[in-house]
Amino acid sequence: MMLYQKLYQPPANALMELQLANRQHPVHGRSTTRVIVDAYQKLNAHQVVSHKVSNLTTPFDHTFASLADAARVVFHSLLGQSGAAAGAADRLINLQFFFIGPILGLAGWGIVILLLRSVVAGIRRRPQPEGASWQLVWLLIVAVTIVVWALILFGPGATVAHQGTYLLELVCFAVGVSGWWSLSPRAAVLVVASSSALTLWMFVRFTPNVAAPGAGVRAHVSVSVAMLLAASVLACLASLWWLAGDARADFEAADLGIEPPQVLRSPETGLVADQV
Repeated sequence: MMLYQKLYQPPANALMELQLANRQHPVHGRSTTRVIVDAYQKLNAHQVVSHKVSNLTTPFDHTFASLADAARVVFHSLLGQSGAAAGAADRLINLQFFFIGPILGLAGWGIVILLLRSVVAGIRRRPQPEGASWQLVWLLIVAVTIVVWALILFGPGATVAHQGTYLLELVCFAVGVSGWWSLSPRAAVLVVASSSALTLWMFVRFTPNVAAPGAGVRAHVSVSVAMLLAASVLACLASLWWLAGDARADFEAADLGIEPPQVLRSPETGLVADQV
């Protein structure tokens, strides 16, 4: 962005002033820093806090509404009610364009599962399962990222998906899947499969969304993108199924009291051997 501002279309500060000062149009002859300072000087302390709190909550707005619309898409599609299904799909597509909660869908609730399991384990003083420490580290990274994002943007409600890094959604999705995995590998596979199938179905069936009058998102279906989505779904499910198989083998070995082989290394030759 800095190279674009300097080399291509200087000063090119319209987007920065919109995000950091809520200025719709750039002010000629004034620096971006001055515009940002002036914008904050017009607010009192209560308004500043209100803007930042709004930025903190905005990514998760309409999460429950999006789940309801997803259920409507499935329900009306199964009944062959294309008009009602298209209307629900159009609302869901628009929500997913702006808000991270609707983007994550069911997978996002795995984050809540991780938090609840950590709290319960802390209260009962139970040892954390293997890998839980890394899950908590990623949860902390997500939390810090959202807080910094909310503080930087002016607000209110500025923290929509396309005004941040898309890496946040990917990390949240991965952490959410790990939360479902902590309950059951099969649950994680089911959540990923159902979420992916819904996304693929909406893309193929409701793009363009001609069945809903006044649809907000219109585009032609891209066969190559649809094939890429399908291949990504299959690859994701295959990897989860493979990991689930390893997890089942570990659980069965633990139930039978079988210990994993120990690795021995000879100090003289450096050769490695397994000791059963």
